[in-house]
Amino acid sequence: EPSLLFEEHTQPFLRLAVRRTLLIESGVRFDETLYLGEDAAFLLSLLPHAKGVRLMSDKLYRYRLPHSGSIMQSVKGNDAEECIQGINTVISIFGNWAETGLIKRYPNELVEWSIKYSLYTILRQEPAVRDELATLLCDVWMAHFSEQQLRELDLPRHAKRLLDEVLDGDTDRASQLLPEYRLAEYGAVDLGLTVFDRLIKR
Repeated sequence: EPSLLFEEHTQPFLRLAVRRTLLIESGVRFDETLYLGEDAAFLLSLLPHAKGVRLMSDKLYRYRLPHSGSIMQSVKGNDAEECIQGINTVISIFGNWAETGLIKRYPNELVEWSIKYSLYTILRQEPAVRDELATLLCDVWMAHFSEQQLRELDLPRHAKRLLDEVLDGDTDRASQLLPEYRLAEYGAVDLGLTVFDRLIKR
């Protein structure tokens, strides 16, 4: 069920225990070439192969803060680099889903996820960087779908508007739609808390 991957509270993705037999039978491996989102790529590639999944709310370990020399720390703070790594994660997941045929079964869910995971952050960048990164993400989509297929996807209105503007090459207009997108995606409370947090930091 795609809801397990895209709607349930399965994040952070690192809270995962997997049977060894599932790893052997699926052939899915942890992609060590990804610097960010490698946990998402692993989960989205692996779970579709599982015959059964159980969710539990227990907190079985504490996540240790990364040390100063870690890859996560070296990328964090460089928004453009984070966006590129996010696109690499999208490439990995789309490629895996294309190989397994899942991309044909769940195109709406996967493209909508990529908008939330990658495009939203891309559209928050400076215009020159934003245009280049949006083009890279469009290239990923177009490697698996025609423009007509993308435009005909059954997406929520706020996600479809972003997708259409980016396909038209109008990242300025798409970036202006971000508050509307965030409000529809996360609700008024989240948007209010974000604005309040920014006002306090000033």
